Amino acid sequence: MRIIGLVIGAMFAVLVAAAGAGAAQSGESVPLSVYGRLPTVQNLALSPSGKLMMAQVSDNGTATLQIRDAETLKTIRKIALPASKLRRLQWADDTHILLTYSVAQLVNGLSDPKREWFLASEFDLETGKVRYLLANNRDGLNSLAAWPVVYAHPKTGYALLLYGITFPANRGVLTLILERKGLSKVVAVGNEDTTDYAIAKDGAILGRIDYDRVRGNWNVLVGPDHFHIKSSQKGSDLLNPPVFAGVSADSQTVYVAKSDGDTGHIYPIDVASATWGEPIKDLEDHGLISAPNDQVVIAAQKSDLEGTHYRFFDAKDEGLWRGIVKAFKGAQVDFQSVSDDRMKFIVLVDGADFGYGYFLVDRKTGAAKWLYDAYSGLGPDQIAPVSLIHYKAADGFDIPAYLTLPKVGAKNLPLIVLPHGGPFARDYAGFDWWSQAYASLGYAVLQPQFRGSDGLGVDHLKAGYGEYGRKMQTDLSDGVADLAKQGVIDPARVAIVGASYGGYAALAGVTLQSGIFRCAVSVAGPADMRRQLDYFKLQNHGPWTPATRYWREYLDIKKESDPILEVISPVFHADKASVPILLIHGSDDTVVPPEQSRRMADALKRAGKSVELLEMKGEDHWLSVADTRQQMLTRSAQFLGQCNPAG
Repeated sequence: MRIIGLVIGAMFAVLVAAAGAGAAQSGESVPLSVYGRLPTVQNLALSPSGKLMMAQVSDNGTATLQIRDAETLKTIRKIALPASKLRRLQWADDTHILLTYSVAQLVNGLSDPKREWFLASEFDLETGKVRYLLANNRDGLNSLAAWPVVYAHPKTGYALLLYGITFPANRGVLTLILERKGLSKVVAVGNEDTTDYAIAKDGAILGRIDYDRVRGNWNVLVGPDHFHIKSSQKGSDLLNPPVFAGVSADSQTVYVAKSDGDTGHIYPIDVASATWGEPIKDLEDHGLISAPNDQVVIAAQKSDLEGTHYRFFDAKDEGLWRGIVKAFKGAQVDFQSVSDDRMKFIVLVDGADFGYGYFLVDRKTGAAKWLYDAYSGLGPDQIAPVSLIHYKAADGFDIPAYLTLPKVGAKNLPLIVLPHGGPFARDYAGFDWWSQAYASLGYAVLQPQFRGSDGLGVDHLKAGYGEYGRKMQTDLSDGVADLAKQGVIDPARVAIVGASYGGYAALAGVTLQSGIFRCAVSVAGPADMRRQLDYFKLQNHGPWTPATRYWREYLDIKKESDPILEVISPVFHADKASVPILLIHGSDDTVVPPEQSRRMADALKRAGKSVELLEMKGEDHWLSVADTRQQMLTRSAQFLGQCNPAG
């Protein structure tokens, strides 16, 4: 067991950092399957009292709910979990647990295509009984539209407010449903423009947001309860409507997140007067963190290229957090869970001296105890070093990137370029299972934060507008050239792999570009952008929604018939491919439909090119299923070993 002694005072100091024994610490290599499986441990949470903690623990394809004593760390119960995509675990109280999971399916009577639906159940630890939530949702779906909110109830101990969907006029609207002891009651029915609610710690509805997706008009309504909310401010934004960011512990303030196009702001709204305050200056571009089961704001976080930084609003909590970060010197420390009395924290630590795992911090004893490695068998000695680098694109634009190097050296290495999805997304500093897996085979892995990546400033984001398949693509190959110039990699041994937008970039790298990559692996990548935009319109019920408007702006088009879409779509350039291509796609992908990879495979075959298509039954867009994620990693590694061997 790894135990870090912490001296509680103005500062924390590390007294002991003893590493456990076994393969995870020995420095020996581990099988590829260790990286490819789902994390061994997920969804850690402390019970409200802090006496218990739970985690989803997976082993050899089976998952259990593990309950441990938070004082002794002794496992007191293991409960088999169904073979489903579990998304979140929550404590309702110390004897009841809420499980939220998702399924991809069509719903009879709805015009929507197949999409991911979120379902929830309540498990009673004392009786072993399971109760399915929203099962009595008359005239509605048994699907959640947001995480359950738990609050104290004088008669039943606690009650749940569930975001559901009902159909008062043959149109689905966001509805709040109260559930306690099996009783279900609709407490607030929105209109077809309602997108969000603000809920106080005692269950009172403090606000509602309505947003007309077609016209872009929004209205934030605030008040002391559902019957007395009134319009606090109206506006118009075709791309970035406001959303609730949380409420204060005393229920006197509602927080709204609103972007002005360049900067994200947090605005406080006084509940009694429905008056907006000035944006909170030191929270620009921050996200707010709420307590485990409700919407009460306890902290803020912001990520930069170096890592994620937290600030707790309670002075004592902030003092403790700073001490924790100081104790884990040189590591990224991420907040995971906290007890109601703030005496215990669970943190995820990523650092060369600590590996990638969970620790329990106890304010009372002043100790941080190791709980689990996130991936069993992966300790500090098995995690390849990751560094932040910068290079210049051909036009001088600065591109930050993460470079993961195998432990065999840093000269003349084979390279895998691994662009992220989105594309309005980003990679983060620290552990990444996919890049670590390839590094374990002897590859250097480059993850460029190409122009158009999100979270790196508005200038970086907007530099990607109109550059899809153009400068966003050459940003990747410019990174290859820079590493080759330094002698880090062998430019004759470079492959490109990616998922979602990264899958598109992999296809574009060997069709729209040539002579750079020896082969390409596209996981769930769009190949025909016109058809993908048509699919987005179907998903979002028309062309005039924030999502479809954003894509038009990103691609710099006015309509879907724009000829540029054919220019940047790999499916129309299959004849230019001169290297082997592996296409991998999940059958339950509701973001990029499997048809995209099928069409690309057909186009490549007609052109007489080398292509393989692997369709994974039951897998979604996010590689959420244990067996198929392993299948993807195993086959991609075999393919890379054939067309771009590391040896």
